[in-house]
Amino acid sequence: MKEEHVSIGDVRGIGMFWTIEFVRNRETKEPFVTRKDFMEGRPSIIKEISKAAMERGVYVTGPGWGNHLMIAPR
Repeated sequence: MKEEHVSIGDVRGIGMFWTIEFVRNRETKEPFVTRKDFMEGRPSIIKEISKAAMERGVYVTGPGWGNHLMIAPR
């Protein structure tokens, strides 16, 4: 998945629990959403991804203000 999508910085997990990290730049690991973005109420693409996943039956925890989505079986 990481190789197919430039916004995915890392995918890691164990068993059936996995996390996807979203970044603006893989080289610098610049976060996709910053704390400042969250505090200023800017729209979060991470929330949109989370919503779309849940609508498709993929259980996702988060996203809060961070750049990680934790995926677990439903």
